[in-house]
Amino acid sequence: MSLEKDKAEALTRLAEALGGDRSSLISMAVEEFLEERFHLLPPHPCEGVLVVSYSPEQEEGVFKVAEEFKDCIVGKLHMHNASGLCVEIMYVRADSSRIAELHSRMRRERCGCRFVPSH
Repeated sequence: MSLEKDKAEALTRLAEALGGDRSSLISMAVEEFLEERFHLLPPHPCEGVLVVSYSPEQEEGVFKVAEEFKDCIVGKLHMHNASGLCVEIMYVRADSSRIAELHSRMRRERCGCRFVPSH
């Protein structure tokens, strides 16, 4: 596997800071990535937390997507981080395919987006 030089260096620094090695960090990162993505693939009733971060200029697009998916957004909290980015924490409940679609649409808005299942 190859990485861009800056990412490889950052990974080395992180491994050293944590007292581990790059291989174990990569393995952990891949495991988390796969778990997050594969969780939504099999159709099932699903719920969890969707964390979305974006610049204030993107707010209108994010709001439109959230409106389209209001049937599965149980509640949400909006705040700003120290550098001024918007952060939305949404609790969602729907079929896994609907949550996957919401996740995908937020990513298409160029948002940072993570889903954490609660089951």
